[in-house]
Amino acid sequence: MYLVPCEPFKGGLLPRIDKLINRLWEAKQERALYLTPAASPLGTFGYIELFHEMINQGVLENYTDVVLAVATGGTIAGLSIANFLTGSRLKIHGMCVLDSFDYFHCCINELLQKYGFEGLVMEDICDVMQDYKGMGFAKSTDEELELLLNIAQSTGVILDPAYTLKAVRGMLEEMEFNPSRFKGKRVLFLHTGGIFSLLDGKINDAMLQGHTSKCKEFKIWTDAASDPLGKPI
Repeated sequence: MYLVPCEPFKGGLLPRIDKLINRLWEAKQERALYLTPAASPLGTFGYIELFHEMINQGVLENYTDVVLAVATGGTIAGLSIANFLTGSRLKIHGMCVLDSFDYFHCCINELLQKYGFEGLVMEDICDVMQDYKGMGFAKSTDEELELLLNIAQSTGVILDPAYTLKAVRGMLEEMEFNPSRFKGKRVLFLHTGGIFSLLDGKINDAMLQGHTSKCKEFKIWTDAASDPLGKPI
């Protein structure tokens, strides 16, 4: 395991990864497997393949919309391309958790041109929203962390502060205040991971401050000396 500073991917981490891969081979003849990010031909193709799996699970018959978090653009590009090639029966929505609409506009359109989709642009195949990244990438407000805990306790679905939580928050707000944005009422949220960001300690204070869920079946009991029913001993 190599611990490195937090730095931009293309200008920092990617050159560092390449250097490490080369040095491992030169010095030790050890080959390293590089896991491709979604915003690449191979990564995007992976999500085209995922769409095939979704079709086999009945997504075209059972849903009208798909919502997911957008961080590099590759995931939504792959799903949107697959949806387009199969007749655009769904509406694909992406919630920006990093960068801006303009960035993803350029990124996704570059991918479309690279794959030979002449004349096809991002706006034709997906709906990208940029109003829900909050304070910035991987930065959460107390309100957002409270929502994460409420969703976990009431549904059993574990989200993460950096990616899926912000996408779900955006989806719920759009459903309430702008429902016409969706093609229909059968909306599928695609959980794309990011659970490791729960381990950075940001959620600890919210967990330890006597958080109680609106769901009556769940309650956090942090102090063993206290009454678990909330009554003074």
